[in-house]
Amino acid sequence: MAVHGDRARCDALEAKALVGFAEFAGERPAEMLRDVAATRMSVRFVLGFGPNLPDRVASLDEVIAEWPRGAVEARAPLGPSLITFTARADAPLVPLFRTEDEVLAQGAMIVLALALDRSDVLLNPYPFTGPVGLGLGLAPWLIGGAALVQHHPFDYPAFVHQIIETGATVTAVPGAILSELAKDGVLGDTQCQLRRIGRIWSAAEFGNGTAPTYDIGRPLFDFVPLGDLAGIVTRRNGMDASALVPLGAVHLGENGDDAVFVETRLAGDEREI
Repeated sequence: MAVHGDRARCDALEAKALVGFAEFAGERPAEMLRDVAATRMSVRFVLGFGPNLPDRVASLDEVIAEWPRGAVEARAPLGPSLITFTARADAPLVPLFRTEDEVLAQGAMIVLALALDRSDVLLNPYPFTGPVGLGLGLAPWLIGGAALVQHHPFDYPAFVHQIIETGATVTAVPGAILSELAKDGVLGDTQCQLRRIGRIWSAAEFGNGTAPTYDIGRPLFDFVPLGDLAGIVTRRNGMDASALVPLGAVHLGENGDDAVFVETRLAGDEREI
């Protein structure tokens, strides 16, 4: 493999580690990878197999030889896979513990609900500290293979520029920003490739049952954050808002705290779901 090809792939992937054989087919791949790593800030480790590895290339042979033989036992994750932070009136820094299953479930919901695939480009204007940033950004990127473009803090002109320049296919914003995008003609621009755009609800808005419509000419979905850890996404039927989550009332701040409660009962139906 030519060194310039290794460099191009390394730049494209932003690799953190490179692995190669000491010698193969008359070449010395580990030595070439070491030379590539020397000029790439992203590479932290160069690892190799076989005898006579070049200097500064760590051997994996001993690690494999010393690995316990027998079946590998599946183990439950120890502790959270992700910790983010929020604030309360009486506490400026409150940790939120998220397990791997919770993060993957949130991402799977978005990928399946919006039919995402590897060709999508997600433009996420929310930080990775709450259900919107995690649910519409980090989690679907991790499990769906789509490209992720991060936009934070929010700047409207820069956001409009990113919609066009990045070829974004999916994004989500609060209702006020969605109205501005429609009014400014951004969503009608022939260069705009958004195939789905989301309307982010606050729990208070969702609790009031208000569901304005938007004439944006593109498929719309709604994302309702429920507290600090979770959220629900639903696709609308055209511009009709009737496809909002078919749940009962939302109750905020019950029992003197900031929790969000959603009645799991369909309107006019006594069957619990």
